[in-house]
Amino acid sequence: AVRSILEYSDNESLCKQALQAYDSRGWPANDAVFKRLVADRGELAKLLGFETYAHYHLADHMVRTPRNLKAFIDQTAASLRGRSDHLVAEMLARARQDAPGAKRLTEWSISRIRTELEKERIGLDPAEVRKYFTYQSSRDGLIELTQDLFGVRTRPWPTKVWAPNAEAFEMFEGDRVIGRFYIDPFPRDGKYKGWRVARIRTGTKTGPIPEAALIINTEQGRINHLDVVDFFHEFGHLLHVIFSGQVDLAMQNSRDLEFDVIEAPSQVLEAWAWDYDTLRRFARDEDGRPIPRALVERLNASRALNEAYEDMYGLGLAAIALDYYSRDLASVDLTAAYFSTLSRYVNLEWTPGTHPQAASAHLPEYGPAYYTYIWSKALAVDLLTRFRKEGLRNPITAKVYRDTILPPGGSESMNVLGQRFLGRDWSVDAYVAK
Repeated sequence: AVRSILEYSDNESLCKQALQAYDSRGWPANDAVFKRLVADRGELAKLLGFETYAHYHLADHMVRTPRNLKAFIDQTAASLRGRSDHLVAEMLARARQDAPGAKRLTEWSISRIRTELEKERIGLDPAEVRKYFTYQSSRDGLIELTQDLFGVRTRPWPTKVWAPNAEAFEMFEGDRVIGRFYIDPFPRDGKYKGWRVARIRTGTKTGPIPEAALIINTEQGRINHLDVVDFFHEFGHLLHVIFSGQVDLAMQNSRDLEFDVIEAPSQVLEAWAWDYDTLRRFARDEDGRPIPRALVERLNASRALNEAYEDMYGLGLAAIALDYYSRDLASVDLTAAYFSTLSRYVNLEWTPGTHPQAASAHLPEYGPAYYTYIWSKALAVDLLTRFRKEGLRNPITAKVYRDTILPPGGSESMNVLGQRFLGRDWSVDAYVAK
């Protein structure tokens, strides 16, 4: 709901209030909890001989050290800064058409300004796009896609669920059940507010069947395309849980892959949410007409326009996480530190009275490894080079991808798995060239 308000409402006061409420969830209580968490983790790290918790946490990641991570953030930001700053300048120029005296782009208006810019430059209207997507059609499209790509069948599973709208499914390969999963699609009081896959049971080759719950919070009725992208992303995690649930040992499942590439399989699956040949199969308006190719082309043009800015913002969040876990936070104003760091990556006027760190689930969960999203994206873009060469819906390529990348889980390094799929060592070249 907040995303829709920010995208469509030209009521600046309403947008500001919505963002103030949303980005202050859990504050001030969560600041004290987070400081205690970081202090306890720091004490653990020092007991184990590490300088900080960042040093301890990153030691078994591909990046290895905070110094290497800072270099990755700095180098990637340098490659994106020109394109990101250019878009911010364009959006500020567009904002000045409505407010001639504006000196900086505001955080609470950026979604609407970006939407207006997309309409004028690309001819993309998010309201037009919404006409073609629902949760139910997107779910069915994902199920069909996984069957076409990976040869698995999914059907409803007649078992108890915890909420009226929750659904249960079984996934088959031939006549064998290889996984079970739930989807909990809509918001309700007391429900987790984000999007995630929650592992219920870890599977093994000779042990239990893997189970997981896909928790999302989309709207009933028509939904945004970005919700569809998020749905594909989380479904990528779900497939990783199920396909890696056939390993010899439970500790080799997808959760035990190097953590900084854990998002790569989910980001790979996002590619099909932008693919016309995939979208035309399930994205339909109320009269049953498929989404036009020209509209999908405009969606992709919008993605190209915004991607550098969005990744730059992500690098800012990664820098915040690294900063928090690299020092004593006892006397630190977490809000001031948050915006001071983020401002080095994105030049906006931030919404007063907000405390985004208190509402973040990723800061405690991912620790100093928030950079995982960008690192994984670089790997995902490289993995997709083979799909784009051989055909995005090519089942032969998809089978090789499934066999080499997903089922091994954490039994081997992603350096090995990526080399096996690509026929070479993976690199960030394709990502930087985007």
